[in-house]
Amino acid sequence: MDDYILRPYAPGDRDGCAALWEQVFGDPAELVTQFLSLFEAQEGFCLLAEHSGEIAAAAYSLPGLTVLRPGRPDLPARYLYAVATHPVHRKNGLAAALCRGLRDDAFVQGALLLTKPAEPSLYPWYAEKIGAVPAMPCRRVTVTTPCGGDVTPLTPKQYSTAREARLSGVPHVRLPDALFVWEHLLHKHYGGGFYAVNGGIADIYAGESLELPELLADVPEAAVGALLRQ
Repeated sequence: MDDYILRPYAPGDRDGCAALWEQVFGDPAELVTQFLSLFEAQEGFCLLAEHSGEIAAAAYSLPGLTVLRPGRPDLPARYLYAVATHPVHRKNGLAAALCRGLRDDAFVQGALLLTKPAEPSLYPWYAEKIGAVPAMPCRRVTVTTPCGGDVTPLTPKQYSTAREARLSGVPHVRLPDALFVWEHLLHKHYGGGFYAVNGGIADIYAGESLELPELLADVPEAAVGALLRQ
C-alpha cells in the first residue's frame, strides 16, 4: 500500500475512471461517463487509489438513499457501488481500503452504507472487509411459461412513484431519482426497461433471457409470464 495514494475523485479523473470501469465490468466508457455526469457533483461520491499517476482502483458511494422504517425514524444511507481494481494492482488490499474509507465517511455523516453484491459468493468478502451484514431478504423466482396480461412501459419517474406507492407501509430503501435515471441508461444500452405489469411493476433487462433486478407484484409468476410474452 506504500506505493498507492488514496484520494477523492476530481473532475480530471473522468476518463481514467471510465477506462478502469470498462476494463473491469465491460460497460463502454461512453456509457460510464454518463454515470459520472449524474453523480460527480456529489461530495464524496468516489474514492480512488492512484499509482504513479494512474488510477489503480475506484469505488463509489452514491448519496440520497433513505431507509424507511414505518413507525420508526427514517435513516439516511449511501450505496456502495462498482468497486473495481485494475488486474495489475489486485491482491494489494486496495478494494478493501477504499470500501472502508467510504464506510467511515458515511458513518461520519450519520448515514448507513448499503450495497448489493453482484454474486452471493461476494457476501463473505464484504462481511470480512467492512463488517457488512445482511439487511433485507431477496427472493429468486424462475419462470419459463409465458401468459397473458397487461404490460405498460414506465418512465423512470413513473416507476419511482409507483414503487413508493406499492411499498408504502413496508420497510424498504427509497432511492434517489438519479439512480433510476442511471438504470434507464443501462436499459437503453443493454435492452429492457421499467414496466407496469399485471398490477405490479418490474425493472427488467432483456437479452437471451429476462433478468429482473426488481419485481414488485402480488403474483410474481403471472407478472413474469406476461413479460415473457412480449
